[in-house]
Amino acid sequence: MTASARVMGPPRTEGNGGVRTRSGEHGADTARYGAADDGARRRAAYVLGLRAEDVTAWWLRLSGYRIVARRLRSAAGEIDLVARRRNVVAFVEVKARTDACDGPEDPLTPTAERRIRAAADLFLARHPDLASRTVRFDLALYGRRSFRYVADAF
Repeated sequence: MTASARVMGPPRTEGNGGVRTRSGEHGADTARYGAADDGARRRAAYVLGLRAEDVTAWWLRLSGYRIVARRLRSAAGEIDLVARRRNVVAFVEVKARTDACDGPEDPLTPTAERRIRAAADLFLARHPDLASRTVRFDLALYGRRSFRYVADAF
C-alpha cells in the first residue's frame, strides 16, 4: 500500500449514518428521505412522467393533433410535447403528480415558463414551416385518477 492510500473502515452506524435529510440536517428523517430511497423515488417519478407524456400524446392524437416532437431538449430548455392541428402549434408542458390534479392551474414558475418559451423559439427557428402558424402553450395535468388539459395555459 502506498503512503497516499487510505483504508476505509466500515460505514458509521451512529445516528443515521451521516445521511442528510431534505432539511439538510442529520436526523431521524433518514428512513423517509434517505439516500437509498432517493434513487427509487427518482425512478418512480421518471416512469410516472413518461406515462403522463404517453397519455397526453394519446389524448392529443384523439383530439386531432399530430405529434411533431417529444421530449425536446435544447440549450434553452425542454419541451415535453409539440403538437400540430390545422393552423395551431401547441407546445405542451406535462405535469405528473401522484395525487389528484385539484391544485392550482398554474404549477409553473415564471422561470419555467421563460425556459419553455425560449426552447419554443429555438424550435420554431429550426422549423420555419411551423413558425407562421398560431403558437400556443398548453399544460397537461396528470394524476393517478385524473387528467386535465389546459389549452393556452400561459
